[in-house]
Amino acid sequence: FWMMTRQVVLSLLSLGLAVAFANLVPRETYGAYKYVLAASLLLETFTLTEMNTALTRAVAQGFDGSLSIVSRTRMRWGLLGSLVSLGIAAYYGVQGNGVQAMAFLIVAVFLPLKSPLSVYQPFWQGKKRFDLSAKLSVYVSLWSTAVLLLTILLTDNLLWLIGVYLGATTAGVVVAYAYTAARA
Repeated sequence: FWMMTRQVVLSLLSLGLAVAFANLVPRETYGAYKYVLAASLLLETFTLTEMNTALTRAVAQGFDGSLSIVSRTRMRWGLLGSLVSLGIAAYYGVQGNGVQAMAFLIVAVFLPLKSPLSVYQPFWQGKKRFDLSAKLSVYVSLWSTAVLLLTILLTDNLLWLIGVYLGATTAGVVVAYAYTAARA
């Protein structure tokens, strides 16, 4: 029930964002926004995303301390992804595309935190607390969607959209992680 509810809410939020982007943001800006976010998702592979599965299993076996170990390890590897993002930013800078260069600089800043601290989800799943996993995930998505929608209403600037989305998502993830770490 909780995981399905989570999926329905996240799908509705995603649909709402798509409608807002379609009606309020130029196509070129939206395309560049999606390109940078897709690239950032590829760069997240450096954060060892598959460690989430190991964390779920470890927590299910009673090793709650694995939460901090996994998050720290993923953050260290995320720094490698940030270095790659900085390399991409340098490439775009040399090519004279300052907007894309700045976009990848923004990605480099948030990459080591956003994905590694999202380990709260597999932690609660390992505890069989699907309700908390779903509620925290919905909280993060509601927060980041609300902030991004407000930003879309105020500007269609690519750098603001990327910075606000990554910043709001990271802030939400930090709060969810802190809540989880305090109860681990």
